[in-house]
Amino acid sequence: VGKKYKLNEGLPWIVKEGAKEVKRQYLRAIFDDEGCVGKKPFPYLTLSRNIHVNFDDKEKEILKNFVAALMKTSYFPTGHATSRIQIRRLKEVLTNLNQFDLLNKVLNSKPKILADESKLLENDFGIENKVYVMSLQLTTNGNFSIQSCMVIQRKKSVVKFYKEVGFSFTKKQNRLKETLINKRWLSDLETIQYTDKEKRNV
Repeated sequence: VGKKYKLNEGLPWIVKEGAKEVKRQYLRAIFDDEGCVGKKPFPYLTLSRNIHVNFDDKEKEILKNFVAALMKTSYFPTGHATSRIQIRRLKEVLTNLNQFDLLNKVLNSKPKILADESKLLENDFGIENKVYVMSLQLTTNGNFSIQSCMVIQRKKSVVKFYKEVGFSFTKKQNRLKETLINKRWLSDLETIQYTDKEKRNV
């Protein structure tokens, strides 16, 4: 359960088959845990996920010889380190090497669960979003990992997320509310949320 980056499975069946309130609470939980609120230039929301990708020996050789040296390394208090290259830079490198199959493999390696969460937001709550690959990473253990991100940025969808899904964490919800009010995407009168299950259309 705690290693989705290895399993790369879709949504739990109980969420897929559950009532709208189950789906709402699931989305709240994942955005509480891994979601972020952005402010500039306009309010937006992001949710990032990683998956490990198995490359063959030839692909690993290309990545280690031509890509690894261009990665920037981040160190964590736990002693772990992760090296990363942004997808834009990776595109340039692999395109120059005519490694289009490898590039397509990276671009198509989006987490199944993130794709399902994207559809859940759109189909059940009418919240438009986009999913794209952000970076390729090399972990301390020598595993290649691909980070993908879901972005909610259209005004209607960001406001709808605030009103119909939202965060359980007060700090995050207040940050989203303040950001929306500051950009005049939301008025003070619209900040009242109906958290009672009976008052929602479930």
